[in-house]
Amino acid sequence: MAGAIFLTKEAMGNLLKITNLSSSIEGKKIISGINLTIQPGQTIVLMGPNGSGKTSLFKTILGVGNFRINSGEIYFGNKKINNLSIDQRARLGIALMFQKPPKITGVTLLSLLKLLNSDERKVGKQIKNFSAGKLALRDLNSNFSGGELKRSELLQLSLQNAWLYLLDEPDSGVDLDNIKLIGKQINELTKEKNSSVIIITHTGQILDYVKADKAYLMVDGQMKKNVN
Repeated sequence: MAGAIFLTKEAMGNLLKITNLSSSIEGKKIISGINLTIQPGQTIVLMGPNGSGKTSLFKTILGVGNFRINSGEIYFGNKKINNLSIDQRARLGIALMFQKPPKITGVTLLSLLKLLNSDERKVGKQIKNFSAGKLALRDLNSNFSGGELKRSELLQLSLQNAWLYLLDEPDSGVDLDNIKLIGKQINELTKEKNSSVIIITHTGQILDYVKADKAYLMVDGQMKKNVN
């Protein structure tokens, strides 16, 4: 369950504030001079060509992999998180949907969902909402279709009670029926406690079902402009 003590109304003018952020991996600069502010309840879209730094920005925010912050600051609520570990950031309430999640044999999706949330009623309700009854009994990501992978990832996130959801291409490789379901459930993420969502999309198909407050274009590791 995500932390909430530091996210009081008094402390929460901005949920996420990124200032002049640059990061690199193995000495190669990946993102440069990023400035981004997100308020509670907002849905933000990131667009741009492959290799423009969108996924790298997500990984830098959550501390995934070997990304090193060269300059700038990341504030989550009233807390600077630059030097926090990935598990510390996750406990504060940041959740990530991976673009290509790994296959894990011997672990069912249902067993993972129960670890993420001890409320069996909520787990059951969300499985129903995501039409994932049969899916939940299968090994995690084992022979899942594109739509099943995205539903599984988003279902997991929906049980984490997070403040900020980072969704990496939720509409990639997904058929129309699954896009509709995923779009509906993305909208639900923001309702329970005024959480925020950042969506990376190439196709833009998800925007037929999700209302975004702002959209930004990334090119060559830089945030070029607000494309609203």
